Amino acid sequence: MEIRSRDNVSAIVEHEQVTVHELMPRWSAEELTRGTYIEFIDDFEISAGAKAEAHHHNTHEWYFVLEGEGVVQIEQEARAVKPGDLIYIPPNAPHTIWPTGGGSIRAFCFAASYQEPGGKGYTPADLAEVPVST
Repeated sequence: MEIRSRDNVSAIVEHEQVTVHELMPRWSAEELTRGTYIEFIDDFEISAGAKAEAHHHNTHEWYFVLEGEGVVQIEQEARAVKPGDLIYIPPNAPHTIWPTGGGSIRAFCFAASYQEPGGKGYTPADLAEVPVST
């Protein structure tokens, strides 16, 4: 599982006065995402006590946690996440996310897709919960 955080990347200055935390440096995903298109860009929220249905799809997907804390599980690995974390989910990897700590979790999400446009966009998956690592 790949999670990057603005807390552990060096800041650079661009445009003379803009501080940038390069979670994915320019052009670093070019080869990885070649042949895709942006399928969606979302801002999602999951309420306390709820959990995203485990699913998979043929996309590269990223969540950037904006508010709240939670757990993201990708295949057989589960990790705690917090605001400022960028989570990468590879194509066709079963995954889910849920809030912890009694509140909701909110994230910015986008996907670079290989899927044909239209249709549901995802397939439900069986994903047994695993212990959370830090």
